[in-house]
Amino acid sequence: MSTIKLYRHALSGHSHRAQLLLSLLGLDAKLVDVELAAGEHKQAAFLAKNRFGQLPLLEDGDIVIADSNAILVYLAWLLSSGQHFSFAKKCDVQQGGNGKQYQPE
Repeated sequence: MSTIKLYRHALSGHSHRAQLLLSLLGLDAKLVDVELAAGEHKQAAFLAKNRFGQLPLLEDGDIVIADSNAILVYLAWLLSSGQHFSFAKKCDVQQGGNGKQYQPE
């Protein structure tokens, strides 16, 4: 499995719950702090990952999930079944169904 990255801000409650579940599940993840005051979340590099410029954002290989509820569902499914590629599309529905965050092969 690829390295999971969680883009977060330390004072964000939504980021905290995604980080907390990662910790409780014992999943290794690289935490990437995004400086909101500096406007990092509105820069082109971040907007390419999440067009809304919001945190948290989780990357697992080619899978990008940009909604805290969808992240929690994804992490629970990942742990319980290991079928994260087939389930990632369902996370897109949770985050508004725009179809742009994850494209199945």
